[in-house]
Amino acid sequence: MQRLTTYFATSILLLVVLTPSTPAAPLDIATVALFGVSGDDPRGPGLGGDIAFDGLLSFSLNSAGEVVLFGRLSGSGVDSTNRSGIWSGGVGNLGLVARAGDAAPDIGVGIEFRSGGLFPSINDAGEVAIHGTIIGNGVDDTNDSALWAGTPGGLQLVARTGTPGPGPGMEPGIVFDRFFSTEFNPAGQIAFVARVTGPGINFGNENGLWVGDADNVDIVAQTGNTTLGPGLGDGVSFAFFNRLEINPVGDVAFEGTLQGVGVDASNDRGIWRSQSGGLELVARNGSAGPGPGLGAGVHFESFLTLISTTGIGFNAAGDVAFQAFLTGTGIDATNKHGIWVGEPGSLQLLARSGASGPGPGLGPDIDFEGFLDPVLNSAGEVAFLGSVSGPGPEFPTVGIFVGTPGDLRLAASTASLGVGPDLGEGVEFLAFDFPAINSNGHSAFLAELTGPGVDDTNNLGIWMDAAGELQMIVRMGDQLDLDNGPGVDMRTVSELFPLLGNVSGNQDGRRSSFNDRGQVLFGASFTDGSFGIMLSSEIVPEPSSLVLAVMALMGLLAYGRRRRRT
Repeated sequence: MQRLTTYFATSILLLVVLTPSTPAAPLDIATVALFGVSGDDPRGPGLGGDIAFDGLLSFSLNSAGEVVLFGRLSGSGVDSTNRSGIWSGGVGNLGLVARAGDAAPDIGVGIEFRSGGLFPSINDAGEVAIHGTIIGNGVDDTNDSALWAGTPGGLQLVARTGTPGPGPGMEPGIVFDRFFSTEFNPAGQIAFVARVTGPGINFGNENGLWVGDADNVDIVAQTGNTTLGPGLGDGVSFAFFNRLEINPVGDVAFEGTLQGVGVDASNDRGIWRSQSGGLELVARNGSAGPGPGLGAGVHFESFLTLISTTGIGFNAAGDVAFQAFLTGTGIDATNKHGIWVGEPGSLQLLARSGASGPGPGLGPDIDFEGFLDPVLNSAGEVAFLGSVSGPGPEFPTVGIFVGTPGDLRLAASTASLGVGPDLGEGVEFLAFDFPAINSNGHSAFLAELTGPGVDDTNNLGIWMDAAGELQMIVRMGDQLDLDNGPGVDMRTVSELFPLLGNVSGNQDGRRSSFNDRGQVLFGASFTDGSFGIMLSSEIVPEPSSLVLAVMALMGLLAYGRRRRRT
């Protein structure tokens, strides 16, 4: 009996391992917000009467499937002073967070949000951060900008221009003058770059980087200040900050430009992260390093490209991911571009242009040619868009790659690399936007199509790659039912909003359009002239065939043991 049980379990194991995976089921797509609906329709702004959305300007998603959006209004009583607002919530339960003309919280009587000047983010706790402008009693261009964070209905002031408190934590009389890039993490902390003004402030030291919430704002770094500087000696300070990220534990990563003693164009850039209250240098151009780890005489040359729009990948473990260019011994135009991932002192080369690699793993003489900025998830996996060169007229071509050092996987590609959209013979991907990645290693991206039957009414779509299986989320020309209830409201998609601008690994503080549940948030125009914000249904990763096989084997062995006891 024991031998028969073992044989039967082994047979089941082979059966499960060898059985092809079931194709992914079509996704449901729900309407979060829609042009033109009013009254008590849950797809509208919920302000009663005939007040409806007539513009949806920005949107982002958290890992609970909740959204925040910035919208414009039309209808009775709507004018230039109150025509915009911010809403948050899930499908069917959007709630107003802030509206132009409403009292700005935590500031004072007679001060209101100003129309058009509200930029929101949402974190995984459902809290909202707003970078907004105000108008009212005593407000002028020196104090009309502020940052808030908190729950809808419970926003608290984090920082305001023209005021020392909550202030920059510097000398008395120094106040915020302008806020620039802002990022928001799950702990409710905002990281931001700001300009200050006041005693002793000049062009050389007017910019800083802060992290804070409504209770406390701390300065992390300041231009022209060696104490709040890069840690490279008394004569070296920051001249500028770029590409700021904040992770879930409140650490930040950023690119900085240097000035001072011994600094020139060959060594004036670096990437830093904060940890335990101090700054750590991750990488620096020039011979002083930290360098790329490619041997003596090879150094980083630069970290920023003209088309760099996403930033530095950063996660809760403190790992960073970034692209860079090389200079030095043996470096030429064919092998100078790469992507690195890791921590200070333990950076690893993920991918590099040229034959020396690491390459795409697609066969002999097929090499990376160049990259766009990577995104990094909580597991240390990276997604990026790479250009690939090789023999034959079909090269160069492009693909989306996902993985870790030594374990890269091609998620999608143009025709010559063979991972296409599965939409019929001859229909292939033509071009891609930046990919996003979630904690399961799944990526999502906007792509352009080419081939038979493809024209300007159906040549764009959004796809998700789930561990090697492509799932189409939506395509131009699709008909969507915009009624979330039992009714039917079919409309045809005429245009898709790209994920660009909301590209994230969900731990870097950036706005996201793709979450850990596998949901994708996107904007869609329809042929009737309407516009909606849409959310695809959740995709939960299924156990692998190997996991299922082991579970089956364990169950059968347990059954055999129970039989022997009887």
